[in-house]
Amino acid sequence: MGRAQGLKDAFARGVTLLGLDRLCFAAQKAMLRGKYIRVVNYHGTPARDAANFEAHCRLFAQRFVNATKDDLHALVRDGVWDKPRPGIIVTFDDGLRDNYDVAAPILEKYDLRGWFFVPAEFPDVPVPEQAAFATQRRLAALTPGTYADARVCMTWDELRDLVRRGHVVGSHTAGHARLRADLTREQVEREVVDSRHMMAERLGTPCETFCWVGGERESYSAQAAAAVERAGYALSFMTCSAPVVAGTHPLHIHRTNIESPWPLSLARVHLSGITDLYYRRKRKYVDALTRGLPSHA
Repeated sequence: MGRAQGLKDAFARGVTLLGLDRLCFAAQKAMLRGKYIRVVNYHGTPARDAANFEAHCRLFAQRFVNATKDDLHALVRDGVWDKPRPGIIVTFDDGLRDNYDVAAPILEKYDLRGWFFVPAEFPDVPVPEQAAFATQRRLAALTPGTYADARVCMTWDELRDLVRRGHVVGSHTAGHARLRADLTREQVEREVVDSRHMMAERLGTPCETFCWVGGERESYSAQAAAAVERAGYALSFMTCSAPVVAGTHPLHIHRTNIESPWPLSLARVHLSGITDLYYRRKRKYVDALTRGLPSHA
């Protein structure tokens, strides 16, 4: 464990020991009258983290209800939320094999469904080359020795199976590209527009969802945001931590990062709304940039 992660864990333990996470969660729930959806994102979910990830899912099921695409559209477009608790959407970036083997069955056990964002080129990379592809493109890596063979990514058959089981599969660009301002128009078209067609063709169903790569300020650009809209995606996800509420722009949906090995105390803090405050300035900058608005951040 790195020093930064250790400090985060210690902070979370203190917050939960004092009950501040419960207080903040209750305050946000009251302020929003329970009419919101929290979107979280993971990367890898190795078998060694299965019990911990299940604890996260148990917490999700206790505090939230699973939100579908229809639920999300109804909330942001019409302000409709008629569920007994706030909603939860659990997303996964990079298309890693252990999401299929480990995460999906656990989600289903708690009546949750995952949204899996996959670089469209990744499943077609020959198995012996997948680890190198993941390293070169800065994808999350599988834990060494997890599998006997070298396959890192889910297969198209597995992705189609997830769709049949009620999960969502979307584009995470073509080649896991950070959509910086210095990319050419052709590069952006490939990563954003072409990836949608690639996903739809291989899945046999329309690809309506897109997820940006990275999360650093420089990973976003006005040019790429215009391409996301032009491509015809119905929903687009970013990573600057905010609840989804009535009026949230469907192409500017922010997620709250959580990872499978994190202690439950840290997951509780991230679900409480505290992280939203930390990301406020960055979120304001990213939203302004990708909507073509002036920003002073």
